[in-house]
Amino acid sequence: AGNEDAEEKMKSLPRNLTKLHLEDCENINDEDLKYLPPSLTQLELRSNVNINGRGFKYLPSTLQRLDLYGINLTDEGMKNLKNIKNINYLEITSNITEEGLKYLPSKINYLKISNQKLPLESY
Repeated sequence: AGNEDAEEKMKSLPRNLTKLHLEDCENINDEDLKYLPPSLTQLELRSNVNINGRGFKYLPSTLQRLDLYGINLTDEGMKNLKNIKNINYLEITSNITEEGLKYLPSKINYLKISNQKLPLESY
């Protein structure tokens, strides 16, 4: 589990919250994502170095916009995005490969990837 203090703070978020921005939260990790409010439609997880995508299986199915700028997202973490059917906006900076791109949600209409390891033809 994550840091107990971070876990308690996540649990105390209003359950009807629709937008959440978490930036540079060193104490939050993938396991803490299970405490996100189920009503979220927009989530920014910017520069949270202890998140790699394993916990994306906990993301609310209501998400439409997801910003993953500056997290340590992996191809394995990308697999957990495929079940979130309503995401139409996704911003990623990570070390994912072409393998990870296979798991992009199907409703994406805005995608920004900052990754110098991907060949240009992948876009």
